[in-house]
Amino acid sequence: QENPDAFLDLLKEPIGADGARPPAGPPEAAGGSQGVSLTEQESESITRLEALGFDRQMVLEAFLACERNEEMAANFLFDSMT
Repeated sequence: QENPDAFLDLLKEPIGADGARPPAGPPEAAGGSQGVSLTEQESESITRLEALGFDRQMVLEAFLACERNEEMAANFLFDSMT
């Protein structure tokens, strides 16, 4: 909460499963994109957050950063608008 811009920057940095940064370029250049497994309830949360007007990538990043808590992710997304 002290520095939301720095937090957003951290969310945007790609990190591999082993903690290393993947090669620069699109995900396809690094051997494919990484998937995230979501339950049906989590998918519905993502859909509701998208319906608030946020793009899917930002919603997914916020949702995962907020430990899959829809209310916290919504607060984070709205706070990032200011």
